[in-house]
Amino acid sequence: MVLQLHSYLRTDLRYGDRFLPAPFMIEFTGSPDAGKTTCIKELDNFLYRSGLRVFIPQEGAEVIRHIDRDTPEYNIRTGLYALNMLIDYAHGHAYDIVIFGLMVNL
Repeated sequence: MVLQLHSYLRTDLRYGDRFLPAPFMIEFTGSPDAGKTTCIKELDNFLYRSGLRVFIPQEGAEVIRHIDRDTPEYNIRTGLYALNMLIDYAHGHAYDIVIFGLMVNL
């Protein structure tokens, strides 16, 4: 898996002045206490030890605190928060991999 990621990301060229691909995005979704954070931490450790630069943005549920979690607006707002970050990081080259953790309220 790591060799395929290095190949996809072209890490041999990534830090030069030639082609710079966007980071590879990974998303974990699930209800509260589903184990997203645990999986993200384990994956982060594995990828970091493999020589990849990994970033884990703060989860929208930790940022969006002014909207009640029981409303549809909450899911929309946390989704928009993640979308904004996704677009911003897709145009940057500071990281090889960005891992998102999104809580879903049903």
